[in-house]
Amino acid sequence: MKIRRLIGGSMAALAFVASTPAPAQAAAATIYRTDPTTCRVNLAKPGAVLIIGDSITAGWFTASTAQYKSAGRPACIDAQAGRTTADAVTVLANYKSAGMITPSATVVMAIGSNDTYGAKNGYMRWQVDNVERVVGVSQPVVWVDVLNWSLSRGVAGLRVYALGTWTVNLQLWAKDTQYPNLRVAHWNAMIRSTYKKYLSDLLHTNAFGNTARNDLITRTLGPIV
Repeated sequence: MKIRRLIGGSMAALAFVASTPAPAQAAAATIYRTDPTTCRVNLAKPGAVLIIGDSITAGWFTASTAQYKSAGRPACIDAQAGRTTADAVTVLANYKSAGMITPSATVVMAIGSNDTYGAKNGYMRWQVDNVERVVGVSQPVVWVDVLNWSLSRGVAGLRVYALGTWTVNLQLWAKDTQYPNLRVAHWNAMIRSTYKKYLSDLLHTNAFGNTARNDLITRTLGPIV
């Protein structure tokens, strides 16, 4: 029943004609990354966040950096269009190896949308386990779940993306109950029935959606200690 609702919602999305194009930044595979010196300084501060993302994050890099700063959350952001969860784990491991992830920092995995097409059962569970192995089970982790109804592969592709969205999220939600240091930011549930307010192209956020997504992440982080 839940799967029918999810796919049914994606079919309704076919009628959605975006009035705002996706940010130009997100179209290229450029890495949008806070410079290493700033990252190292910020991640040593109370309330710090290390955000590993894909094009959704890359598209609003500057605005998001400012938003987290104004929320009292010193941020290090590393985002790239097309990045998969496996790629993100490698990026995360590099920050860990460089000694930049302090015990008080929260790792935010804003990732998974590029794994939804033809998503396999078990893949996301494995990637969550990999993240936990990299950072350790005492490191706070927030993971943003996904909604991908992209029309980039046509109507038939949308159906595959919609089912893959469900496959990815089910695995992520299950891991939320396994690891006490992991919390899921429920982006899918927040926007699924009102996606036109938040999305520019059935995947990427518009300006309002980006602000709302960052606010959701901040709420999921909880109070600064």
